Amino acid sequence: MSFKIRDIDPQKISENLMDKYVDFIFKLHIEKNPKDPFPEKEILLKRMKVEDKKEIRIWKAVLSDKKDEMVARLILLYYNEGHYKFKENKHLLKVDIDFLKEVKGDEIVEKLLLTALETIKNNKLLTIIESCSTFQRVWEFWEKLGSKRSHEEGVNRLYIDEVNWDLMKEWINEGRARAQEEEIELLSFKECPEEIIDDYTVLVTDVLNFLPLGESAWSPSVIDPKNLRETEEKRKKIGFGWQVLVTKEKNGTLSGLTEIFHSTDTTHWAVQDLTGVQPDFRGRGLGKWMKAEMLFFIKENLPETIFIQTQNADFNAPMMSINNRMGFKRHQTEKCYKINLDELRKKLE
Repeated sequence: MSFKIRDIDPQKISENLMDKYVDFIFKLHIEKNPKDPFPEKEILLKRMKVEDKKEIRIWKAVLSDKKDEMVARLILLYYNEGHYKFKENKHLLKVDIDFLKEVKGDEIVEKLLLTALETIKNNKLLTIIESCSTFQRVWEFWEKLGSKRSHEEGVNRLYIDEVNWDLMKEWINEGRARAQEEEIELLSFKECPEEIIDDYTVLVTDVLNFLPLGESAWSPSVIDPKNLRETEEKRKKIGFGWQVLVTKEKNGTLSGLTEIFHSTDTTHWAVQDLTGVQPDFRGRGLGKWMKAEMLFFIKENLPETIFIQTQNADFNAPMMSINNRMGFKRHQTEKCYKINLDELRKKLE
């Protein structure tokens, strides 16, 4: 196949190249999620254009000369020193790579990857590449290069019309009865209140460090009030809403949380993200209480939601137990691979 590699600048992308990009993303979407609504071009462009100057993103694409279409795309991501994730992850280069199933052989994709790596060859801090995907052909690409599987998670879905609302109400009644007995308060917010932000960021940092990450090259970072506010603002620019439930104990300790993200642009789904309870407060049903309350929040406040999606490692037994009882089912599998950057360069050159 005759092809050329093009840079993509989200801030300056031409109408023609953007149309090719949308067509490419649409083909991947139809292959993986044929029944899901597809975002409008303007929505994709808006999300692409949101910048974080403390992150470096390098976009490249492969265009087929014969068909004049995009057949592969790659995004490199790493952190500047000012980013709150830099300290723990300054060594890590994240690679998001996709290519159409019609692409035969690895030559095109390897050339794309090598060309992209040339742009960061003078950065001596970056030593490890990690890449995650739900496409088997991408898994096979990394395996052929000698990459090691570092982490695997289920992409799980709960369809609203399949929820056992009687069971969820039972969980809520149990949770509220315990809360009344033990004087536990359930806090709800869309932006973290200033009066609890210090305690909340400690809670989030702790819960992130509880996550089972396998042999991932990525490490959780400390969340503080400043970077939490920055993250809140970035979500708004992308068009994501955030809803959080937090349990507050009688002594004032924030003991657990659950959070979802949703979009005014793609209202058919919500993302169930972080859920966790501090070790000293486990075994009291707080996690399932909060998640049941959140389901009713979605039902009542986000009525266009068709399904809720979350990701969990299969060996995260406590969370898998709750999710399975709620009705979450495996939709896809995401596998992550890592490889030493110098070793990869040698294989590609």
